Amino acid sequence: MLSKNKNPEIKISNISKYFNHKVAINNLSLNIYKGDLITLIGPNGSGKTTLFKIISTILSPDSGSLEIKGLNAVKKSQLLRNKIGLTSHESFLYKDLTIKENLLFIGNLFRVENIEKRISYLSEKFQMKKYLDKPIHTLSKGLTKRATLIRTFLHNPEILLLDEPLSDLDMESQIVLIEFLKQESSNNKTIIISTHQIELSIDLKTQIAIINNGKIINLLSKTPSSISILKKIYSESLKSGVAG
Repeated sequence: MLSKNKNPEIKISNISKYFNHKVAINNLSLNIYKGDLITLIGPNGSGKTTLFKIISTILSPDSGSLEIKGLNAVKKSQLLRNKIGLTSHESFLYKDLTIKENLLFIGNLFRVENIEKRISYLSEKFQMKKYLDKPIHTLSKGLTKRATLIRTFLHNPEILLLDEPLSDLDMESQIVLIEFLKQESSNNKTIIISTHQIELSIDLKTQIAIINNGKIINLLSKTPSSISILKKIYSESLKSGVAG
C-alpha cells in the first residue's frame, strides 16, 4: 500500500451490514489508497459481493462510515458513481437493446466525451466489434460478460470494482482482460477484484485481502511467490480467523 501519510482513496471504518438480522459485513475496516491493486478472496457467503455493493454505493452500511475520495459515500453517492466502474453478477444492460444502444445510453448518462471513439476502442480491445448491433438477449454468457466489461470501463472510472471478472470468459478473453487490468493499474487506477480464481492474484501481482464471515482476516501487502504458498496462507487464515 501507499504511504499511510496520504489520505486513503477509500476509507472503510467499522462498517456492518445485516440482512434479515443476519450479519453480512461485520465491523469491517480497510484503507485503500489511490493506485492500489487488490484481490479480495474468501469462501462463498463471506461478504465479498456485499462489500462491493457498499463501496459502489448501491447499498448503504447499517453502521460505520465509508469515505471515497474524502467524501461521505452515502451522502455523495450520485457524485461518486461517476468515478466508479462496477462489474458484478448482473450485467446492468437492457436486454432488448443492442450492445451499442446500451453503451450510447450509458455513455450519455456519464457524459463520456468522444463516446463513439471510446466504444470503438473498447469493443476492439475485447473483440466485440462484430457484435455491437446484437441485442443483449441474443448473446451467450461469455459475450454478455465482455459487453458488461466494456460497460464498466466505458466512462474511464478512477476506481474499478470487479466481482468475479473472469467468470464466463474463455481463456483468450481472460488473457485480454488481465492485460487490460495491468494497463489500467499502470495508469494509477484503484482496482479491487473479488475472485475465486486465486491465480489471478499471482498473475496481476496484487495485494490480497482475505475475507470471511464479513471481516478482513488477513491482508497481504505483497503477492506470495506461488499459488501453493497463497493457498497455504489462505487455508491457515480461514482456520485461525484472525489477521496474520
